[in-house]
Amino acid sequence: GMTMTTRSREDRKPPSDAEHLRLYCDLVDEYDQLGTAFPVDLTSWDLFVASPVTEADRWHLIVRAMTLRKFVLGRDHIRCDRVLDALEKCLPAPGDRDLSGAREAFSAIGTVFSLIEVPGQESTLEHVLEDHLYGSLLHGDCGRHERMVARARSSTDFAAWVWVLDAERFVRHVRRMIRLADEEGLLTEEAHAVLAKRAS
Repeated sequence: GMTMTTRSREDRKPPSDAEHLRLYCDLVDEYDQLGTAFPVDLTSWDLFVASPVTEADRWHLIVRAMTLRKFVLGRDHIRCDRVLDALEKCLPAPGDRDLSGAREAFSAIGTVFSLIEVPGQESTLEHVLEDHLYGSLLHGDCGRHERMVARARSSTDFAAWVWVLDAERFVRHVRRMIRLADEEGLLTEEAHAVLAKRAS
């Protein structure tokens, strides 16, 4: 029969900074494959002016949001700011290590808009999205679910659309940074070797 193995927290963590970068790039590549399978055909005009979001687009957005979550929200090893830490450690020349612009951009994901749901009270897009993800899809959080049900569906659609677009762009940007640093010979030999394993 099947045996269940318990995994320690250490198993979840990449064994080195270089492996951290490789895991991240692999998972973003996988996200792109998922994006092809769950296309979203929405423009901002559709969202703001035209017809309500179709069921297919709504669920495709939600699947993308659930998959992007590990890169941006929560405590995952693969969260972009931790990946930037690993990248910094794989850049031997101190002059290449100023990643403050990328760190600021990470903090700004989904903050361009907020929703005023109750007069005088703003909800961030992240907050609205997390109510949906944790209230009904990934967990059954009663308080979050109640808030989600009370919220206009268009608000949840809008939050998911803007957040996914923003997060997706940034997550790909970090992968591009890693690959550019590698192509331009800026990484340690170990990091270059580990990233090359993937390409073969």
